[in-house]
Amino acid sequence: MISMSIAVIDDDEVDRTLLETLIQKSAQTLDINLNLSVFSDGQLFLESAESAKYDIVFMDIFMKGSDGIETAKQYRNINLQTFIVFLTASPEHRQSAFSVHAFDYIEKPVRESAIIRVLNDIKRVSPMDQQPTLTLTAHKQDFTFLYSDIQYVISDSNYIKIYTKQELRFRKNFSETEGQLLQDSRFFALNRGIIINLDWVDSVDEDYSSCTMKSNIKFPIARRKAALFKNRLLERHISE
Repeated sequence: MISMSIAVIDDDEVDRTLLETLIQKSAQTLDINLNLSVFSDGQLFLESAESAKYDIVFMDIFMKGSDGIETAKQYRNINLQTFIVFLTASPEHRQSAFSVHAFDYIEKPVRESAIIRVLNDIKRVSPMDQQPTLTLTAHKQDFTFLYSDIQYVISDSNYIKIYTKQELRFRKNFSETEGQLLQDSRFFALNRGIIINLDWVDSVDEDYSSCTMKSNIKFPIARRKAALFKNRLLERHISE
């Protein structure tokens, strides 16, 4: 099973609800672990994109305020890798869609077969199924997280808290999770019981005593680790 983080943006409630349902059904059919976010306008989506990463964005072209093309142009300043799929009742804007490197274009009314086709196409061209993942279990259900989506993991007694777009709590030995994540260069143990993803660091204090994540949470950095953290963060940015 692979994981996909998908955003839906449509200002029409009926169309938005239908698309949400079709994506959920399609993901189940294709054995995709789905993380779905739904927005009623482009501005709300852009605000979320400052701290959340999406693999795929399904976006209506005709919306009140900032339309889909304009929203996509602004989003490309944040993320160039996301697959953008436009939705519209009219085919006349295909050329504009290509200007923001759209992956595909679906005409309304949207059918489940069209969603399945797009998801299958993206699975074929995307390395998402090759990305490392962390799987945790709660209430007899498995939750699989892409490493790239994990912002931080912290110890909480006999539990761990993992933050992607929201904070989730699992009964799990922290040291076991730490051992797995620290094998990947993007993760760093700031302090005892705190692991962060260097790709999600937003800012660092001048003396490297603390750092702030893109989700606005601030973590202290152990003094003995400050120099190593500085080097690792620099190496990570250079390698991107």
